[in-house]
Amino acid sequence: KLPQLSRVLSSRRDESFWYPTRGMGGLIDGLMKEAYALGVTVETGAPVDADSLREWAAVLHTGPLESVSNTAGMSRRGLYLLHLRYAGAPTDEVDTWYVPGGESWFGRVSRPAAFTGGRIDRSSTVLALEIPEGRWGRGRDFLGELDVIRGQLMEAGIVRGEVELLGAKQTFVGGVYPEYRRGWVASWSEAMASVASLGNVYMA
Repeated sequence: KLPQLSRVLSSRRDESFWYPTRGMGGLIDGLMKEAYALGVTVETGAPVDADSLREWAAVLHTGPLESVSNTAGMSRRGLYLLHLRYAGAPTDEVDTWYVPGGESWFGRVSRPAAFTGGRIDRSSTVLALEIPEGRWGRGRDFLGELDVIRGQLMEAGIVRGEVELLGAKQTFVGGVYPEYRRGWVASWSEAMASVASLGNVYMA
């Protein structure tokens, strides 16, 4: 049983969507505290592969499947994460915008401060834009195309008007999205069976 999960489910009064006050990190922090209270040993920064995982009595593995099993026939693509800091408060009080279609390069935009649960200083606003690797491949420099991206943010109704951009940062995060190619189910089933054969590793 997970006491934290039980408390959340038992206290719900309707079908509203709940999100942790401090984002998903807050949920993980709560689970870690409960794990420590139960005497669970937590090791971070350790190598993760099928051989090293055999050393533990039980492992709840939340990392990539390919780090513990052969995933031939499966692949992943990454995303470009752009953080843009604007002067003032050029957006609505929304935490996340989803932008379907091909009009914009980004598929999702979020305002990270909205997930802190505390008072938000709107003297400046940071937006996090996710651009799937997809058609771009690796090595694309979006910082050289900020005028295009700023225009798309305005066209999508996320940013209101011409607002001063105070800073921008680009990070590439590899292996975020699984690619569902033909035959992936068979490859996934084979990889999961291989993990199950270890006897002590549980995928989450």
